[in-house]
Amino acid sequence: MNQVINRFTWKIGGAAGDGIMVTGAMLSKIFTRAGLWVTDYSEYPSLIRGGHNTQVVQVDEEQIFTHDQGNEILVALNEETVRLHASEISPGGVIIYDDARLKILPAMIGNREDIDLMAVPFQKIASDLGGKDIMRNTVALGASLAFLDAPFNLIEGVMQDTFGDKGEKIVKLNINIARAGYDFVKSNFKKTFPWLIKPKKQETHMVISGNEAMALGLLQGGLKFYAAYPMTPASSILITLAELAPVYGHVTKHAEDEIAAVNLAIGAAFAGVRSATGTSGGGFCLMTEGLGLAAETETPLVIVNAQRPGPSTGLPTWTEQGDLRFVMHASQGDFPRVISAPADPTQAFYESVRALNIAEKFHMQVIMLTDKYLAESHWTTPEFDLTKAKIEQGGFLENPPKGQVFYQRYADSPNGVTPRSLPGQPGGVFTANSDEHSPLGYSTESSEDRELQVEKRAKKLEAVKAFLGETVVKEGPENSDVTFVTWGSATQSCREALRKLKVMGVNANILQILYILPFPADAVSRVLKNSKKTILVENNFSGQLGGVIREFTGLKCDAELLKYDGRPFWPEEIVDFVKKVI
Repeated sequence: MNQVINRFTWKIGGAAGDGIMVTGAMLSKIFTRAGLWVTDYSEYPSLIRGGHNTQVVQVDEEQIFTHDQGNEILVALNEETVRLHASEISPGGVIIYDDARLKILPAMIGNREDIDLMAVPFQKIASDLGGKDIMRNTVALGASLAFLDAPFNLIEGVMQDTFGDKGEKIVKLNINIARAGYDFVKSNFKKTFPWLIKPKKQETHMVISGNEAMALGLLQGGLKFYAAYPMTPASSILITLAELAPVYGHVTKHAEDEIAAVNLAIGAAFAGVRSATGTSGGGFCLMTEGLGLAAETETPLVIVNAQRPGPSTGLPTWTEQGDLRFVMHASQGDFPRVISAPADPTQAFYESVRALNIAEKFHMQVIMLTDKYLAESHWTTPEFDLTKAKIEQGGFLENPPKGQVFYQRYADSPNGVTPRSLPGQPGGVFTANSDEHSPLGYSTESSEDRELQVEKRAKKLEAVKAFLGETVVKEGPENSDVTFVTWGSATQSCREALRKLKVMGVNANILQILYILPFPADAVSRVLKNSKKTILVENNFSGQLGGVIREFTGLKCDAELLKYDGRPFWPEEIVDFVKKVI
């Protein structure tokens, strides 16, 4: 078959504890540094040891948004990987395995004769060089590079970055073990593998996950306090911020539970610093009372909800977009909130900055919706432009009249925002509690005060809408055969489907709704009314965004593609659906 340059998919499978994710992460960095575009994606059960774990890395010369279903190299560290994934391998592809630990029978691979089996003694190579059993993955990494005819020196800098904190001895050991795996394949595999790597000129790109980008965005936005209780898939925001705390000087607090986390964040914000918390759907359930407290006291608050399938514990290590309606109406009462849904690490970074700006300027609660796919997957990403990510302060009481002691913190204003004073500020004394209140903050059951405060809070959403400007993202040719209407990480799958449809001669475009609240009804209506065929694409059962669109515009998409099995959309699924409806 013809050679394919700089375009392939690699998968590794094994048990938890086999170093699956670190191997995939290193490969992503290697090929990004080779000047290519990469995306990776992991699947793992909710187990510390055992279970079936995989990591997929897809590489391309052009920007890539999500991975295909098939792969060309399958590294099998156990039998289950072969049985589950041999059918995914492209003709001409290869399974790399250790025949001392795994015997591959024809029936295990569906009696396929169009793929190669390459036995590499992972364990023996690692052991002979003084390595531990877990270093089988390092042998596999070197062997994979050899199949692709990639220069071995690509691996050395990545090894230093990955293992440098363990000492130079460990770095050299891993490099030597990877080299041995590389040399073994070069000496023993005599065919020409159809997929090859040819490094290009390196660009200033990085490999980053959605959670890492969000953590950096929060710091760029002036975050000074972050409290959270670890919960997949939001945990790595907490970990990243904790690791960076000595550098940036912010406080990162591992709270005892989500109730404590949200109230700690509210307390820090009330004291005047930019703060945030993060969790998943189950933890957000516990935060809803705190969300209402922040709304009642008009305290700025940013909450990240990294979604996973529910209800209850659901599928704790898989992905879904099932919390949209929940966060729109969470907590008792009728009050506004802002909801954003970034699609990729770049949006996650900039929208984290903007979330803190909105929360502070308008004394509002901003909920950022991500999901496991965006939170934990990695993409090759251009460097962020910090000139487009600036702190915008506002909303504070300045120069109160001399001699003033008490301050009407909750007095009405044209846009609903009354400057807030900080604890101890002269001339800014007011009462704050969870009851409805008068302009001074005193608890009240007056109908007049109640109406005033409800209307005051509600006015803020229009002010935020004016501040935000355009909150939809349109991609692709204006006059297309198909328009995908989507949100969050499902946008990435639609972007990849666009590339495939273009090759097929089908013009398609995307309407990504970046902000769910305030809802961009006018912009969405214009696109839907002027599109030939609209397809709603969502990772949930009930088409929640579709319902929101109908609620605000009265319009309905022509077709719906919904997925709720815990996996992200494969671009092939979207392409196949388009074929059926056009």
